Amino acid sequence: MAIAKLDDLEIYYEAQGGGEPILLAPASWWPAAAWNVGVVPFLSKRFKTITFDCRGTGRSSQPLSGYTVAQFAEDCIVLLAHLGVTRCHAVGFALGGQVMQAMAIERPDMVATLTIAASGAGAKTLTGGQRSLSPDTEREIQTIGFERYIRNYIENDTMAFNPKFYGEHAEVVAALADAVWSGQSTVAKCFAATKTRVSPGTPWQKPPRLRFQH
Repeated sequence: MAIAKLDDLEIYYEAQGGGEPILLAPASWWPAAAWNVGVVPFLSKRFKTITFDCRGTGRSSQPLSGYTVAQFAEDCIVLLAHLGVTRCHAVGFALGGQVMQAMAIERPDMVATLTIAASGAGAKTLTGGQRSLSPDTEREIQTIGFERYIRNYIENDTMAFNPKFYGEHAEVVAALADAVWSGQSTVAKCFAATKTRVSPGTPWQKPPRLRFQH
């Protein structure tokens, strides 16, 4: 557990294990702690795992600008340089997959292998417009609250877990939901204060709008 001071930005990161380095880029709003439920305990037996809070998330700085896939990728490049890592296995989940792809394009010399999981094709819809909440989703957030909305993404047997695992490992489900929610306080406070539209899968930028761009 440490803080890397990168120019005017502080990035919280955790490095565990030994061996070849693996950089694990999280989904938007997900803190480093989410990887500690299952993934890091397994991978760190053989590799050096590096997890981090993206800018605006968890214990990293919350600047008012720089919330683009390209900037997230640049943050990763600078973080790896800070750690003395010249080449790594790059793994990204959801938005993190787009970030790792951008890093691989920008610095292919730093990427030994690239793994992209559950990533969308981009920030725009098939019609060319920006992705945003549906009216039903917006009403759901207003009705049940942002915390319950975020936890519902984890506490189910169709998205995060299959029915068998979900039914047999309630403690893992709870641990992941807690870990994901631990990085949401900034976004939740902003949403509660502004009652603005919040797009799932986009990081905090600047009140009253929440979005990311390529």
